[in-house]
Amino acid sequence: MYAVVLAVTAVVASAHVSAQPQPCCTPNQWEATMVEAQGYVQNVEPKTLIGTIEVSYDFDNKKMAFNQMLNNSGTPVLGKVIINYKEGKMYIISDGVCTELDAPTVDMPQQCIKADAVFERTMRLGGTDGLEVNSFGLWNVQGVAYGTAQMTSSDCLPVTEVLIAEQTGQV
Repeated sequence: MYAVVLAVTAVVASAHVSAQPQPCCTPNQWEATMVEAQGYVQNVEPKTLIGTIEVSYDFDNKKMAFNQMLNNSGTPVLGKVIINYKEGKMYIISDGVCTELDAPTVDMPQQCIKADAVFERTMRLGGTDGLEVNSFGLWNVQGVAYGTAQMTSSDCLPVTEVLIAEQTGQV
């Protein structure tokens, strides 16, 4: 009888453990303003890249657009990028000049946390009533970086991403 009670208790206790959040993909359409803050070293001199990038993502219509307002160590970097994957074209608009190029890839990439990302934790940003996000560890991003990404737990919208990369011996 004692063994049966323990087995039933274990089954009841395991029913209360929630499943760990899995990597996810963003909704097919969303817009956001990203805040960019980078530090890097160029020719042994520390540099910064700060500012905002307005992002429009439309997987249904195979289009992305970026409007960047950045400052690269005192030099303004302003411009727009529009990518139309259906047409296979990318348009870069800077200083009143529009340059047409081929899209960076044939197929539009879906914005997803990779399946091999490691779930780190669920937390609330902004206190107990704040935005609930899931944090995932990212490894070998584009072959050069690692870091974390936080996505809203309710609908997988991107909130933060921190990447650390080492290139040509400089961190």
